[in-house]
Amino acid sequence: MGLPEDLTPYDLITRMQFKGRYDPQIKKRLDTAVSNGRYIMPGSIEVDTIHSVKGLESPAVVIDCSFLEDRVKDAKADPEEERRVGYVAVTRSSNHVSLIEPLNGPWSPIFEPVRGWWS
Repeated sequence: MGLPEDLTPYDLITRMQFKGRYDPQIKKRLDTAVSNGRYIMPGSIEVDTIHSVKGLESPAVVIDCSFLEDRVKDAKADPEEERRVGYVAVTRSSNHVSLIEPLNGPWSPIFEPVRGWWS
């Protein structure tokens, strides 16, 4: 069963969880988009985990480079898996990839090497 079509961006974010934990950074970004008048229309944007989009393609992909504190240890334990996940993330786009810098907190180790390229 999917989500109702008439959910607002705020409704969507209040339902989003990552491993059962609420991520306030995502809510803040969507709140900013809504307050600037940029509403997300149903069907125009999909928010998924990297693992759930393996094998799929989209014209544009936006990747949040932030990392939950409790995932840093896991990433260091298996850097090869993290590189594979990063590869999946950046190769889902047929035309454009954008990386979003973390507002605070750690960068994903996958994307740490490109940190600051556009500053």
